[in-house]
Amino acid sequence: MKQIFILIVLVLNLTSCLHTKNQSSKKKNMTSDMISLIAIVDLKNATKDGIYINGYVVEIDYEKLKKLNGKKVNITGMPTTIQGIENSSKEDAIGNQEQGRLQNAIHIKSPTIEIITD
Repeated sequence: MKQIFILIVLVLNLTSCLHTKNQSSKKKNMTSDMISLIAIVDLKNATKDGIYINGYVVEIDYEKLKKLNGKKVNITGMPTTIQGIENSSKEDAIGNQEQGRLQNAIHIKSPTIEIITD
């Protein structure tokens, strides 16, 4: 009985350590603060992931981009660094999201978009 209790305690401790490690690896790709960008949407900068704005890849659906084309917008969101091919490692191939660019890309996922009227 004593051995079963010790085994259960060890398994619970191991599980909590693994969970903490997974959380910290996810957080290392997140930058610390929300950012806000003001720009005019231009479909020429659209990609399969969204649109390039001020050096960031803002993940916006193409249909929504067509509606915003030519408009001045305020985009707010949390930037996340996605490893490029040159900077990826075996660990990235297993757990973290990869992308097809050579260099790292900073994505803004689920942005808040506000149209600015002058």
